[in-house]
Amino acid sequence: MEKLTKNQTYLSLSGEVLTPEDLKEIGKCLKLTVVWFQSCQVQDGTVLRKMKDEDMSCFANLLKIQDFSITNSDITDDGLKMLSNFPKLKFLNLDGSDITGSGFAALGKLERLEVIWLRHTRLSDQHLGYFELFPRLSTLLLYSTEVTREGFLSLAKLKHINVPKGGAFTDDDMLEFRKRQITLASGVSAVDEQTQTDVSGFISAFMNEITGIEQTLEKLDNGGAEDSLKIEQYQQFNHVFDRLCDVKAQRRYTSYGCSFQYYTYRDYAPLMLHQPAKSKIDAYYLVDGHPVRFQLTKKNGNWKLLNRQQSINNKWTNVGL
Repeated sequence: MEKLTKNQTYLSLSGEVLTPEDLKEIGKCLKLTVVWFQSCQVQDGTVLRKMKDEDMSCFANLLKIQDFSITNSDITDDGLKMLSNFPKLKFLNLDGSDITGSGFAALGKLERLEVIWLRHTRLSDQHLGYFELFPRLSTLLLYSTEVTREGFLSLAKLKHINVPKGGAFTDDDMLEFRKRQITLASGVSAVDEQTQTDVSGFISAFMNEITGIEQTLEKLDNGGAEDSLKIEQYQQFNHVFDRLCDVKAQRRYTSYGCSFQYYTYRDYAPLMLHQPAKSKIDAYYLVDGHPVRFQLTKKNGNWKLLNRQQSINNKWTNVGL
């Protein structure tokens, strides 16, 4: 093991063989904020073993820990309870441990906990309710566990949580999870079938027109075309926004300092529509597993796009069309 100092704030060990004395020395580094044990083992006399519950007590005084990881261990729910000593904990990785999740019942004071990784554990549906104890929890990795589809979908009531795709959960499961999450968070019902057809077609037309212009610009760029030809395409962006949007084209869609990325709306999968008011629609799409929201308003009998939003730090934030 590397030499430790009392002022050390970061420790990352991978595949190392430690002794009980090494663990006690780590426990004396009271300024540590990040501790990672990746597939480490303990030489306990003549026995070479995985880290287990009794080793956790060595870290009881590391009160500044924010990022804690022990992977591929024999730690159980009893050892998990020691984490209540880490009031500043934000990130927890217990991949490959022997926990079922019952130990989280003792961790309600960890109000800053944001990310939990529990892949390849014995986590089950029975203990998923304990994740409601953590008001800032935003990401939960739980594939390759004993959690069922029903258990996974039950987590949708945690309106800000992101459960990345993996393991037995399919694309359809992810779509259903996001639908339930949005419905529970918004508290409004889905729109009628005709409105859904009209609005979905309207947004698709907008995306297709923007993509078509971007594809033309890509060909012009690759072919070394004159700026005058590109300016014509930039003007097309403005025409699309004038017809379909209630906002002006962003600067990235103009001939001055244009820096847009090609295929802005690639891989946008329709998710669901909600109608918070008679003349307003929120249209949700899924992009790389994350929800995106379009806001629309109805003016003079026609739908107009207002904005595109992403969930950033658990808040819907405008990112522009």
